[in-house]
Amino acid sequence: MSYAFYNSGKVHSKLILGDYAGHVRILSYCPHLRGPFQAKPGAALIEVVWSDVLKGKIPQFIPKEYISLHNEMVSCVYFSLHMNALFASAEYRNTKKYRGRCPGMIMVTYDERSNFRIPLGVSTFFVAESHNIVVTGGPDTFVRIWDVYIPTEPSAILTGHNGGIVLVFVQPEENKVYSVDYQKIIKVWDLQEHTLLQTYGDLVRLIHHSETDLTYYYHSHLRELVVAGRKLISIKCCPRVRVDLTDGNTHAAPVSVVLYNRLFRNIVTCGLDSYIIVWDPWTGRRKIIMKSCHTKMIYGEIIDIEITAACFDPLEQFLLTGARDGSLKIWNYNNAVVVRNMSIMPDQEVTEFNDVVGREILAMGWDRQVTEFNDVVGREYGDPKKWAKFHTDDITCADVKLGEGVVTATYSGEIIFWKLETGQPYRRYSVMDPTRFIELKLTAEEEKVMRKSKRLASRPTHTGTHGLQMGRTGRPTITNRPEDNRDYGANIPISVQAVLFLQTRPQTLSHGKAVLSVNILKLLFVTSAYPGSVFISLDTGYIQVYSHHQRGGYMMEFLAVHKTGDCVLTMCTDRKNRFLYTGTAFGYIKIWYIVNFWYVWSKKFL
Repeated sequence: MSYAFYNSGKVHSKLILGDYAGHVRILSYCPHLRGPFQAKPGAALIEVVWSDVLKGKIPQFIPKEYISLHNEMVSCVYFSLHMNALFASAEYRNTKKYRGRCPGMIMVTYDERSNFRIPLGVSTFFVAESHNIVVTGGPDTFVRIWDVYIPTEPSAILTGHNGGIVLVFVQPEENKVYSVDYQKIIKVWDLQEHTLLQTYGDLVRLIHHSETDLTYYYHSHLRELVVAGRKLISIKCCPRVRVDLTDGNTHAAPVSVVLYNRLFRNIVTCGLDSYIIVWDPWTGRRKIIMKSCHTKMIYGEIIDIEITAACFDPLEQFLLTGARDGSLKIWNYNNAVVVRNMSIMPDQEVTEFNDVVGREILAMGWDRQVTEFNDVVGREYGDPKKWAKFHTDDITCADVKLGEGVVTATYSGEIIFWKLETGQPYRRYSVMDPTRFIELKLTAEEEKVMRKSKRLASRPTHTGTHGLQMGRTGRPTITNRPEDNRDYGANIPISVQAVLFLQTRPQTLSHGKAVLSVNILKLLFVTSAYPGSVFISLDTGYIQVYSHHQRGGYMMEFLAVHKTGDCVLTMCTDRKNRFLYTGTAFGYIKIWYIVNFWYVWSKKFL
């Protein structure tokens, strides 16, 4: 069944019907005031008998019949008001009977018929009236593109499906053809180049393999494909862009990292689609695109891995990227060449890493520790150094203070300050109780590994580093270790979303002098301050301020959002640390004036 409707009352609308015997019938009527479908008082249902329609007892309907248009059941019908033509298709699976000379689709224009001969017939088709083409798909797994006026031979044949085609549709404005096969695989094709653009296989995961009787409907205005079975699934197919809200999408998946390069004056974006795109910010044009940047082989198939972290080297000549499988790469992104490959631990997501000037690369992630890669010329391909594992949960974010220290934070709200030179921790805090002193102790697993490494180090045939790396074959779960509850008890953890070091605030105490006059006597006293140098953003919407001095610690906190449920996801400052820029989960950007914020002054009289 198909329906051709015109808003104008001058052209009759048409309801097209196809049956099991191969007959096609058309009911024409005037749509003015809903035509024959007007509601009658007291009648909830209007029944119409087909014989009465043929005899003219219902004058609003104008019937027309095409008897035995096909020899098999009609699978799809369509009437084009623009071309004033009827299209009808059928499947011819009995190859011995028809021997490949079956009219898979027939176009009827007035009294002329055009046969599109296709082996095994046509299950579905789509007519693009603006391009004067028709796209067909059938049990032979091929998608064919025809010129409606040249039925003898298709203009293109698209191959790649492994099952019969059950639905095809076209987006003429985007020059794209979509096809769905019996195995629930969706493919997107370029209409002009006749090349494959994308293969979408998530329906196989969402719908059970035993469920094959599915119904598909494509809404051309919303550009959504609805799949109906036991579940109702909506898939957006190149949705329309609201130019009043956005300029459109640049990545096929969410963007994970956005960086600005001051040396080349361009913007680099990395996404969960494993794409790296370089943009010219002054013209808004794309300069370079790198696809499938992080991949791995699974059962003989190359799978793209999401990019989760990225940064530039100190001179901003190279790009460093980290992926969800624990792999790291250094790129000369101006010519899309990989300079170096590294890895922290298999299948452990990289969440943050930094390149310290001329020394090392620090990578953190789900392995709960800091991995140090040598970045000195001549020693860059040595084994990485693993810092001690003091964290009890996955590291979500970290930051580096050049020449002084490193701060790492976890999903459970644990914060540890490290010495950059030695890689040793010196302070540990919990964001749920930041004023409480927490003793720095290795986890039980790390203590076991350390004891094992010492035993192996005493043997002449093994090294301590080799022993330290043994036993780390996977990511331990949080619930299997009782020492995880040692610090936080049964409280629900508060996760850390972002950390920020203020580079201009020193670790040492700052001193000053002041003179106080009391009754003509002058008292001289010295003032000292612990500068608030670290900002910690929590998922509750608060930002905590810490001093990374050994005698510093927690100072204060302030609410950085104005809506319930919002939180700060990213923070940055200008070079002189005068302003703090925050971006929230609800899309708000705020600017804070932080000069002389936060200093804790202590006085000593002389």
